[in-house]
Amino acid sequence: MSSDKLLDSPEIPSNSTNPEEREEGSIIVMLYLQRLERTDDVSPIEVKIEDLSQPLRAGVESSLVCKSFGSKPPANLNLKLAGSNGLTQQLQQMSLNQNTTTRRAKIIPTPEDNGKDVICIATNPEVPEFRREVSKELQVHFAPEVEVSLAPALDPENIREGEDVYFECLINANPAATKVLWLQEGLQLNTNMEEGILAQGKNLVLQKVRRHSRGKYQCRVSNSIDTVTSAATLLNIMFAPECSGSRNRTVSVIPTEEVKLHCLTEANPEQVNFIWKLNNTRGLQDFESSTFTNQGRNSTLSFRPITYSGNTEDYGVVLCQGANKIGTQTEPCRFVISPAGPPEVPKGCILRNQSATSLSVDCEAGHNGGLQQHFVATVQNAEDGLMVVNMSSPRPRFSVGGLTPGRDYLVSVKAVNAKGASQPYVLEGLALKVAENKIDNSGSTASSPLVVVFGSVFSGFCLVVVVMAIVTRARTRLLRDSSDEATADKLTAEDAPDIIATKALAEESEEREPEKASIADDSAISPGIDTDSSLIQSTPAQVRN
Repeated sequence: MSSDKLLDSPEIPSNSTNPEEREEGSIIVMLYLQRLERTDDVSPIEVKIEDLSQPLRAGVESSLVCKSFGSKPPANLNLKLAGSNGLTQQLQQMSLNQNTTTRRAKIIPTPEDNGKDVICIATNPEVPEFRREVSKELQVHFAPEVEVSLAPALDPENIREGEDVYFECLINANPAATKVLWLQEGLQLNTNMEEGILAQGKNLVLQKVRRHSRGKYQCRVSNSIDTVTSAATLLNIMFAPECSGSRNRTVSVIPTEEVKLHCLTEANPEQVNFIWKLNNTRGLQDFESSTFTNQGRNSTLSFRPITYSGNTEDYGVVLCQGANKIGTQTEPCRFVISPAGPPEVPKGCILRNQSATSLSVDCEAGHNGGLQQHFVATVQNAEDGLMVVNMSSPRPRFSVGGLTPGRDYLVSVKAVNAKGASQPYVLEGLALKVAENKIDNSGSTASSPLVVVFGSVFSGFCLVVVVMAIVTRARTRLLRDSSDEATADKLTAEDAPDIIATKALAEESEEREPEKASIADDSAISPGIDTDSSLIQSTPAQVRN
């Protein structure tokens, strides 16, 4: 028996005094001795796992390979992933010399598989005690898994204005994260000491938070695999009620009529209790709870001025104050009560959809003076002031049609209530042209400013063209005259002997006929001679004489 096999032998209970135990032990020894008689059985010499030199990618199918060498008979191989059933083994294969056994397995790794051991066990099928196993740690690369969490010491349902808030971005990533950004309502947050914002890596600190800090917070994390944005975590900041919008409002009323005063607040939590008070010359008075209703963070008071002011017009100031579990409103909402009067002038009137025969006007309503108001629009002929259109509407919007093309019109809009009418709003420009080409009653065409400008430009262009033509023609004539003079001078220089001969004959002729000689002499030296032929023709005539 070899020493290796002796080390692998089972324990034999040789010291037992129980006959049955001694018999069972004898059977075990006999079986073991029978195995030892098979000297050709060999334990696997080497077992190794291949294809794990590079990290796997989460969600991507990969193949693992386990090989066993030296077992006789060939070993049985078993591949498994510690703590998981994610491996799918395939049939094992043996080499031709039956010295090598190979088994492959398929795996689709998950981020949870990162760091787990892949184990391969090789067992001699005849001698199970002849076994070897090897393991390798599985490396899985995956995109970041991120989550935003409030600091454990904070109660998310009881964070109040003025407190400090701490966020942490919980990151699970392989490879490690290379970049972390913080977002509020989808917008990136950067460190701002003045605003009390400290964004440092996976930590975010908001110092002395205000209500505008509430909202959804996220962290965005990147590694070499991908960039992932976490789900949003809601930051809910509690605060006492405050007036929504303007804290002071003026309300115009008729003493005998009931008016509804609406107190609108911002608060968190939104369950608000209200009290209403009246401050006038009689002092500070509380309104009974039956005179107002509460709904969430808003309240409405039914108020009839004459009930609290008598016959005077000292209506005073109505105060509205709310409170929730965080605290009481520090500055109440104020309603200054005044007698009703005429409405304000409409605002921002503009002309829309103007055509040759129609136009539209849109305005914004001003204060109604405490009473229901409506609006009146008038369209007048700009030349004689005659009213063409007079129409009313509950809203300051009007459409006017049936206008005469080419006429100028004035458009005005005013507000009207039971106390009177506002001043009219007259559209800028006064004269509104409903057609670009005006046709008067005589049928003559009156030039619009655009036509006048175009005519002036065209006339100026024509004048420039004419002047340029005249200048060009004058320059051409001047150049031609200069060329003729140059030609004449050249001819005179070349024919000098003929001229001298001609002058001699002229002198001889002058003795005979003075008048004719004088004429001949003038023609001989005249600069008006154009060609040589004239000189040649004049010379024989003078010789004959």
